[in-house]
Amino acid sequence: MGIFEYIVIGIGVLIVILLVVLLGKVSALRKGLASEVSHEVEEALENDLANQRSELNQRLDGLYHNINLNINARLSQFEQTMTSNNAALDGRMEAMRLATEQQLRENRETTQTKLDEMREANQQKLSEIQGTVAEKLDKTLAERVNESFKSVSQQLEQVYKGLGEMQTLASDVGSLKNALVNVKVRGEIGEVQLSRILEQMLTAEQYDENVITKKGSRDPVEFAIKIPSKNSDSKFIYLPVDAKFPLDRYNALVEAYEEGSREKADAARKALKERILTDAKNIYTKYISVPDTTDFAIMFLPTEGLFSEVIRDVELTEKLRVDFKVTVCGPSTITAFLNSLQMGFRTLTVEKKSNQIALTLSAVKTEFGKFGESLTKVQRTLESTGKELDQLVGTRTRAINRKLKDIDTISEIETSNLLSDEDE
Repeated sequence: MGIFEYIVIGIGVLIVILLVVLLGKVSALRKGLASEVSHEVEEALENDLANQRSELNQRLDGLYHNINLNINARLSQFEQTMTSNNAALDGRMEAMRLATEQQLRENRETTQTKLDEMREANQQKLSEIQGTVAEKLDKTLAERVNESFKSVSQQLEQVYKGLGEMQTLASDVGSLKNALVNVKVRGEIGEVQLSRILEQMLTAEQYDENVITKKGSRDPVEFAIKIPSKNSDSKFIYLPVDAKFPLDRYNALVEAYEEGSREKADAARKALKERILTDAKNIYTKYISVPDTTDFAIMFLPTEGLFSEVIRDVELTEKLRVDFKVTVCGPSTITAFLNSLQMGFRTLTVEKKSNQIALTLSAVKTEFGKFGESLTKVQRTLESTGKELDQLVGTRTRAINRKLKDIDTISEIETSNLLSDEDE
């Protein structure tokens, strides 16, 4: 809203105020003079009021005119001032624009110069870094290559050493294979393995080595486990345990499996079966002698593969058990068998201890009966002695007191002195 509009609004407000004041005066004047003046006076007053209204309109017209003139003059002066100010502002804006362009141009040149310097410095540093990195990479690569060659050389040396050890091992294996061709050597290997197992599972008192279990025989069994008797601690019977190692028959069967030849496998299996039956027959005829031994014996096979191959043939194991009273065990099954024997030994020991306890209780019961009879006799003797003591203490004491009633008593001190003097 402009200055002119504010002025017009102010004038209008002033006119309204004057009219309100004038009308208030007229109304008051009418009310005050209504009862005193006449109709002519009212007409005069109305005429006067009309004249005043006309005079007021004239004054207002003059005031409007003066205000319009003043406002127009002020507006013209304001427009001139605004024009001059706009011209000065345009000059200043132009000067500021030129100064800003000059400053931006200088800043751009300075920035470009600094960027060129930084680019040159970075390029120089990058060249130095590239040189350093290349030098370090060459040095590191050379070191890594040398280390790699050194490691490869060491590993090749270890490989050569391992090859030498493998050749030695191969020769040892060949020697072992040649040794195992001998039946006696294979038997000794099985016997040593069985001995180690028995040493771990049993005590030295629970088995014997190289025992002749059959009367009249000259063939001792390799090992015989002592099975204690239930009735006596000193009596026992032997359980024969013999190691067999038909490695040649088993290797032939394995080779037949590897070749995939069914005919060779059947022939090798048959040969192994015949060898096992022969060994079982020898064990039965040489070592089993009831009642000095158990009615069965143990055939120990030193390898799990050989044991598995034998027990796969159900007909063979049944024939061994029924016809020759032989039970086949491998390294793992004989350990379980010996564990069960240990449990049986402990159970038998507990049973023997139980029998001894029962016998001891029976003896104690017998002795306690005798003790009761003796105690009854002692009680009767004590009752008889009590009666004699009652008679002695009662009857005899009263008789003595009657005899001594007329004798005077003396003091305890005199009595003590008298008796002590007599003792002395």
